[in-house]
Amino acid sequence: ELTLSDGQGGKKSKPTHLLVSFQDTGRGIAALDLQRVFEPLFTTKPKGTGIGLTASQAIVHRHRGTIDIESEEGLGTTVIIKLPLRAGENTF
Repeated sequence: ELTLSDGQGGKKSKPTHLLVSFQDTGRGIAALDLQRVFEPLFTTKPKGTGIGLTASQAIVHRHRGTIDIESEEGLGTTVIIKLPLRAGENTF
């Protein structure tokens, strides 16, 4: 599931951020692994490189945004990206 939001929760003020959230219902990420997912070269996959989430985080940070991951084993994972909107670009 993909969700886009202006982060205003229905308020009528001009949005300042774009929230993008991805959610799945997969197996989730173990708590110990969740603490390390943004570490360079960290992977739990036999053929993984461990650079995907590190690169994603670097790109989001270059745009003055944040990326967070919420997960619980057996229940799935949610990735939340928050990017600031520039003045004059408050619609999407």
